[in-house]
Amino acid sequence: MFEVYEKLPFEKYVQLPGVHASGLKHALVSALQYQHDELEPPPDSDTFRQGRAAHTAILEPHRLLAEYAEWQDKHEDGRTRPRNGGAWDDFQSANAGKTILKPAQYQMACVVRDVVRDHPVAGPLVRGPGRNELSLRWKHKRTNADCKSRLDRIIATAIVDIKLTHDVGPRVFGNTAARFKYHLQGAFYRDAAEACGFGRLPVKIVAIQDKAPHDVIVYDLGDDLLAQGQEDYERAIDIVLACRAKQQWPGQAVEHELPLFLPAWAVGADDSEPITFGDQVIG
Repeated sequence: MFEVYEKLPFEKYVQLPGVHASGLKHALVSALQYQHDELEPPPDSDTFRQGRAAHTAILEPHRLLAEYAEWQDKHEDGRTRPRNGGAWDDFQSANAGKTILKPAQYQMACVVRDVVRDHPVAGPLVRGPGRNELSLRWKHKRTNADCKSRLDRIIATAIVDIKLTHDVGPRVFGNTAARFKYHLQGAFYRDAAEACGFGRLPVKIVAIQDKAPHDVIVYDLGDDLLAQGQEDYERAIDIVLACRAKQQWPGQAVEHELPLFLPAWAVGADDSEPITFGDQVIG
């Protein structure tokens, strides 16, 4: 059993039942956090709106004007135009159904659209034939658990995931990827795509610097990294299913104390060793 929804509004995707990658990342740290987020999903925010606008602009530029509106938040004399009162109400009515962005957010979406689509490596991944903003419901093969995924883009040769980030360089972005478990997410997406009939595809991340000059790097999540992600997400699913069966959702440490460790910089440890990627020294 699988279901594929194209361009399903995000608020409707959230309402779909199923285990998802973001929740599994939390389950590895705290089942208590997992349950909390399932019961109380985080509210929409400027960060989420900015990210969605950038994704839309990059993948389907023609939809930007149709789905987003730019609120001029300053008067000509520099005074702030508040998001309340008659002018705000009229603007909302005139743009019913659209996501309203601040000028800086709208302009950033337009800039990254051009940078990514003109990039020699990223451009071919986001232009041309493909399917965008796919919401997938599927059954996990080993446990038969209901799962759901929201993929930015699928093309014939890859799953394409777009990430806005403060630093796209290999050293810093590698740390970001580890922190947010992009390898787990990539493995989960790969299984989702395969379960829904798209085949077993490579996973590419288009990393975009969220401030000028908006540098872009495309990262390939190789087989070894995806295998680690698979192992991590399989373990997370087992945690979720076990907690559901017992109706117990423990926090990070409920049975024992933990020793406190300080980071390397605080205890004088040497963290200046270079990091290598294959044969290449990257930092």
